[in-house]
Amino acid sequence: QAFPEINLLGIHINLGIGYHSEQVEDMVKELCERWKVPLFVYNLPEEEGFSIDDFVFTQFKHKVCSACGVIKRYLFSVVAKRLELDAIATGHHLDDALSTMLNLFFQGDFHSLVRLSPVLPPLSEKQVKKVKPLFYTPEREIIYYAIFKDIPLESPRCPHAEGVNIPGKKYREFLDFWEEKNPQFRYQALSVFLKKLFPILKKTAKREEEVFECKKCGEPTSSPQKICSRCRRVELIFNIKNRVLEFSNEEEAKKMITDKEIEILDVDALGLEPFSTSRRRLFKVLRPFRGKALLLRGKDPAKTYYFVLKLRKLGFQAYHLKGG
Repeated sequence: QAFPEINLLGIHINLGIGYHSEQVEDMVKELCERWKVPLFVYNLPEEEGFSIDDFVFTQFKHKVCSACGVIKRYLFSVVAKRLELDAIATGHHLDDALSTMLNLFFQGDFHSLVRLSPVLPPLSEKQVKKVKPLFYTPEREIIYYAIFKDIPLESPRCPHAEGVNIPGKKYREFLDFWEEKNPQFRYQALSVFLKKLFPILKKTAKREEEVFECKKCGEPTSSPQKICSRCRRVELIFNIKNRVLEFSNEEEAKKMITDKEIEILDVDALGLEPFSTSRRRLFKVLRPFRGKALLLRGKDPAKTYYFVLKLRKLGFQAYHLKGG
């Protein structure tokens, strides 16, 4: 409404996270219908034959969020080009920008730092530019606006986000601390980065990063091996022959699992919660079942499935028994 000359199209990536992605997709569809914004949905399992959950079988099982980020960035770029869009607009706000800038600065990753501009040109003709319309807007103002316009603020909790250490969180606390002493601190810090530091970093850069064409997918990559981050991660998944996490019934499970003794556990009876139960308590309660194939059942399918994902990350051979 504020910019009638701009044609907006919503893009949603259904990541195939069991009992979670469908809920999120429904929320996105409802929001787009309310605001009369057309929506394009890309279903990852249907289109490419794998889901984000499959990373629990790989070396990224403790870094699923990292792998997920790579997949999403890749797909937004690919989908935008396929739909012939002029730009990808993301919801990154002032707090996101500053916390990421501080994190990269103290890591010494100056190359990534200078790419945190509100407008990011494409690396090649196969990409579209990325823009951040909320780049100068504090998170709290976005929350106030969402409340005023009755826009949903909360979405279902992603099971892979449980226990994840978010680097930017400590820097947001740092920003809050200094803003109490100086209300303009956020804007001043951003100004220093954009107007003072970035020009120096760009001038002193030894060379522009060389861009290659990925040998597998043809998308741009800076990897000297000419295989992009997305393709390297997806290859790990397709090297796993058996990526089953659920069974419809006990008989089906017994046909598939022939190398281990099977133990059926009732999650509700154990009194364990997928998000709040500590790792130590899990090992203590499940120690007698170590080395067995665990079929988990419970009244709440989503809760039970999330518990399976957590146990997989801890090294247990766990499955969700849907018909249990």
